[in-house]
Amino acid sequence: MRLSESVLHVVAVCIFLSARFANATSANGAVLDDLLEALHEQTGVPGLSVAVSRHGNLLWHGEAGFADVTARQAVDRDTVFRLASVSKAVCAVIAARMVEEDAIDVDARAGELMPDLPEQYQSLTLRDLLTHTSGLPHYEARDFARGGTRYSSAVAGLEQLGDRSLVAAPGASYLYSTHGFSLASAMLERATEQTFTELFTRVVSVSDQWRTLALESEGSDTGRRTLIYEASRNADPRELEREDFSYSWCGAGMEASAADLSNFASSLFGTRSVLGRAGQRLLAVAMRDRNGDVVIAERWLMTFGWRQSTDASGENYLHHAGVTNGARSIVAVWP
Repeated sequence: MRLSESVLHVVAVCIFLSARFANATSANGAVLDDLLEALHEQTGVPGLSVAVSRHGNLLWHGEAGFADVTARQAVDRDTVFRLASVSKAVCAVIAARMVEEDAIDVDARAGELMPDLPEQYQSLTLRDLLTHTSGLPHYEARDFARGGTRYSSAVAGLEQLGDRSLVAAPGASYLYSTHGFSLASAMLERATEQTFTELFTRVVSVSDQWRTLALESEGSDTGRRTLIYEASRNADPRELEREDFSYSWCGAGMEASAADLSNFASSLFGTRSVLGRAGQRLLAVAMRDRNGDVVIAERWLMTFGWRQSTDASGENYLHHAGVTNGARSIVAVWP
């Protein structure tokens, strides 16, 4: 990780690793402890949390630094971090479950569910949106003031999307877009006649093994959250105001402790999963675009909302990362 020498835009860092270390030992834990301390020293961020799980069982977790610098509140196993765009990986699980239940099809068109959408969005499909091939832009200048409104549903949150133009033809190319996941969550609401908060509760909030995994504005562990900081290596970190991500819970609005998200992610494949075999396959297998070509993005392939890469030993793994005020997060899963 190479960071600016001057300004760290996000300084509460949460790293999630899942399912790779099947035979963790105390010796391995000591090595990981040392690596975590080195990372903390190298980056200079106030606080970090890392966890490793297998099949929903926590094998190791480590913490360094502070969740609240002024109060000297140390990061611990239950400290809750913003997930930022790692929320997209969790949202994909909900979407895969709805596909399994035949509530929605991966090629369902947005206009079939929401005829009142602007014309340029009518033909966009769940496949387009979750593989970032919809042509929707990512954040633009008009979005700098986002996060000042509390929305009660994903459909209401589409106010933030508005009537902006597509920047590429649907299905033509990979273009990362949080707005695409906002639209996807609204489609899920219309298809199921349930709010996204209800869908989240039904699919995700089913186990005490990951109780802190929540929609940020709905979370109950407010006393466990890290504060939001901007920092310089040569000055004390400056606390920032916490904006409201309810306009896109699906794209950026979730939170969890490292341990709880690690347990959730490592449970996605196998008999303990909240998904059946069809849903697990959606997450694990590279998706194809409208032309039948595998979606290739930067250094990875796109599955249903996840990124697929190959590690040094030749094994495929899934991952997602996110950056926002107060969070730099990573989740990786070896199915």
